[in-house]
Amino acid sequence: MTVPDRRMAGALPALVAALAEGRTFAEAATAAGMSERTARRRWTDSALRLPEQVDTARAEMFTATTAALGAGAMEAVTGLRTLAATSTSDAVRVRAYGLLLSEARTHRDLHDLERRMEALEARPPYSPAASDGRTAWHA
Repeated sequence: MTVPDRRMAGALPALVAALAEGRTFAEAATAAGMSERTARRRWTDSALRLPEQVDTARAEMFTATTAALGAGAMEAVTGLRTLAATSTSDAVRVRAYGLLLSEARTHRDLHDLERRMEALEARPPYSPAASDGRTAWHA
């Protein structure tokens, strides 16, 4: 296939963005101002590399979402700590402390699991049977 003309080149970023957001081909094509058939042809045109562009756009969206969630989590922890320390209601303080303890444990467990997985992945490949019949790790 040929590379699209300049009129269509302006529509490709809109098509990529819509597909990265999870829209159907019909919805993405409409957002990009083209027919669904044209969108599908562009998708299969290896010169345009639209599948790779959509993957990259999704990865960028995920990174931005993760950063926003991290910032929100810090705000939530600060808010819970403030409630736990300053609320005049025993029920509110107990609930805030309970949530802080629960989330701290979950965070610690996930961090521990991540470190353990990294250590396992750093090990040499596993061989199901060594020459002497035992299982062994090989470098």
